Amino acid sequence: MKLQRKNKFLGLIGTGLLIASLATGGYVVFEEMQNKSTYEYLEQIALVKTEEKDVTTVPNTEEPAEQAAEPVTPKYDFNKLKEINPDITGYLEGSSLSMPYPVVKTTDSTYYLSHNADGKPSVLGSICLDANADMNNQVSIIYGHNTTDGSMFGNLNEYKNKSYMDNNPTFTYYDETGVYQFDVFANIVDDNISTSFSSSEEYNNYLNTIKANSIASRDIEVDSDDHIVVLYDCLESWEKTVNNRADRNLVVAKVTKVLDYELTQTKTK
Repeated sequence: MKLQRKNKFLGLIGTGLLIASLATGGYVVFEEMQNKSTYEYLEQIALVKTEEKDVTTVPNTEEPAEQAAEPVTPKYDFNKLKEINPDITGYLEGSSLSMPYPVVKTTDSTYYLSHNADGKPSVLGSICLDANADMNNQVSIIYGHNTTDGSMFGNLNEYKNKSYMDNNPTFTYYDETGVYQFDVFANIVDDNISTSFSSSEEYNNYLNTIKANSIASRDIEVDSDDHIVVLYDCLESWEKTVNNRADRNLVVAKVTKVLDYELTQTKTK
């Protein structure tokens, strides 16, 4: 009888854990759907519409020397975005992202571990530029959660595969001043990122260390005159730390400013 009662008790525990697991999983799926809806709404508000057409691609800046380049209209209206959340500072696009994402920045980066870009609570958080970073820094960090549905930074773990890196080599970043391209050149696993250097030699040594420890890499020339950005997330759950092993997945890219905006009169959708 005791054995039967014990088995029945364990069965109840197992059933309870299964129900809890399903409930948690259901909640996360609900959050993922809510997140997608939120970011689709923000993009609809943010996309700029000129008098003639939507601005949907990075403008071609390779104008003939004798021709003056036409004024460039920003793709995203940051005034509109800041009405929703003044912490929104950029927009990030890339073939490895499930959709374009607004990027937030605040003095307390941990806040956006658990809040959407519109400031509402969400377990999926936001893509967040480090509080001390901008695109003029030698090293800038952008944080994002590793999700199960591939949203946010859920696909960044794929950069450990050379073929994936080659097929998804760039990101485009928009801020209030212009457009930047991120050319991915390395994927490493590490917990620490250096952002301040006492000399060009020290910075060069750091770049060489990144290259030497790359799981996958591309042949991109980077030196002490360049700026880099680190896209920062966690490893897949099965890869996470044992015996204090590093568990942060870092996709490292060279930053190139594609263009500066020359503002023209615009309107939003």
